[in-house]
Amino acid sequence: MLYVAENATFNSSSEAEMKTQRFYLSCLKEQKIEELKEKPLTDLIKKVDQSGLFLPSRDYYLNKTTNGKVLAAYQQYMVDMGLLLGGAIGSVEVQMAQIVEFETQLANLTVPQDERRDEEKIYNRMNVAELQNLAPVFDWLDYLNFALSPLEINDTEPVVVYGKEYLQQVSDLVNSTDPVILNNYLIWNLVQKMSPSLDSRFEKAQDKLLESLYGAKKSCTPRWQTCLSNTDDTLGFSLGSLFVKSTFDKNSKTIAEQMIAEIRTAFEFTLASLSWMDEKTKRTAKEKADAIYDMIGFPDFILDTKELDEVYDGFEVAEDSFFQNMLNFYNFSAKLMAEQLRKPPNREQWSMTPQTVNAYYLPNKNEIVFPAGILQAPFYAPTHPKYVC
Repeated sequence: MLYVAENATFNSSSEAEMKTQRFYLSCLKEQKIEELKEKPLTDLIKKVDQSGLFLPSRDYYLNKTTNGKVLAAYQQYMVDMGLLLGGAIGSVEVQMAQIVEFETQLANLTVPQDERRDEEKIYNRMNVAELQNLAPVFDWLDYLNFALSPLEINDTEPVVVYGKEYLQQVSDLVNSTDPVILNNYLIWNLVQKMSPSLDSRFEKAQDKLLESLYGAKKSCTPRWQTCLSNTDDTLGFSLGSLFVKSTFDKNSKTIAEQMIAEIRTAFEFTLASLSWMDEKTKRTAKEKADAIYDMIGFPDFILDTKELDEVYDGFEVAEDSFFQNMLNFYNFSAKLMAEQLRKPPNREQWSMTPQTVNAYYLPNKNEIVFPAGILQAPFYAPTHPKYVC
């Protein structure tokens, strides 16, 4: 797969596959990224007229006795980033301290994760009009219409709120906070999102913070590996098409499907002989086993050039601008998510790309997934006895 991605003579009838190579190569062009320095991000910030916490847990903000060093490292990281973007030391330190204070106030409003485990307690269904009354500082209708354009949203549109009290309190906090601080906070979120696409100075600044957070220096990952991971995140199914065509043994999919069918048959045979389970429960268990939807290897659409191209239609990719490619991807992803709103759930939608070395079972969908990535040695091979696969 790496050979295909880097092959200068690579040619494909699929535009999605060509985009995949262009994206990967744009990430590899470190010299170009270094030459541009902070300019792509500063240009973007100038276009922004006017979201969650950066640190992994609210405790990093609230428990200063235990996490004081981490919070100080985070604030220093923010200052370093501000200076890299051309800010003056005095104003940057003041502004970043204000943002940390605002994030600390947000952290104080968040509900600890252990209190969010019961979904029935935090699930609040309402319409947009009720949401507007709950948190009036935001113009929700205007925001949702902007975010979900070209879909049209009205006051009766149903929404689910998982943090009712949090939204009420955040609305009050925003209402009482200096607009300059709010603006700087939004800009800071943009900087966090886009800085990984900039030059090595920004990466080094983040590495210092991660060392304070996790107590260990980041291992030196080869650039090709980072770029392959980025390509998987953005054009995963197109990359999967290249992987399947160049590496995956198609017979593995057929053999794995047969194995799962045999395991299901054996399970149901054993189920029928269980003495500790009543007949009604056995029938329910058998119905669930029969209904398990198995997804093996890869979705068929990745080998259909027309279908694959349609998936990534609208995602513009150039070979000479990694930053712009990432920005285009975020915009493309937002548009794609908006389009899902009026569509029924698709049971055949994969949550993992074919080249992923993993597998999963989703209880809420009753589906089991074995991507092509795990159907290879050492985890699996067609020549292995089935009892070791």
